[in-house]
Amino acid sequence: MLARLSFLALALVPLACDPGGMADAPDDDGSAMLDDEEPEARGCAAETRADTYTLGMAKSGERLQVAFVEALPAPPARGDNTWTVAISDGAGAPMVDLPIEVEPYMPDHMHGSSIPAHVSATEIAGEYLIEPVDLFMPGLWQVTLYLTLPDGTEDEVEFDFCVDP
Repeated sequence: MLARLSFLALALVPLACDPGGMADAPDDDGSAMLDDEEPEARGCAAETRADTYTLGMAKSGERLQVAFVEALPAPPARGDNTWTVAISDGAGAPMVDLPIEVEPYMPDHMHGSSIPAHVSATEIAGEYLIEPVDLFMPGLWQVTLYLTLPDGTEDEVEFDFCVDP
């Protein structure tokens, strides 16, 4: 009985000594975090290589530009995504009937997605629907669009998105 009381008394010492009534709260990883410390950014909040998604965001390759018309969900998220993009040349003219390949890739894990994305032209000249863009796990995804121009030359445009769990 005395051993039980001694254990209980020792367990209550940190609470009795803390003027706020609570010891420092554990951080997400179980370590103690001091009251005046800022929590360390994790996941996508700490990712510096990702693009910030905005409707209409555009990136250019050597000869072509790709702009987001729509993303479902927006911003891109874990799971299947559907993107509508507009592709234009350097003068801003829409590019129609382009062969396009889409490659989602996780550079930190060195793998892609096993589900291929299908690309189809919409009714609007230069717009393409890409689905599904399978971002199946959290982390940084590089999604590269490989574009073949009518003269046979190739171009590529890469979007980098971080996906939270």
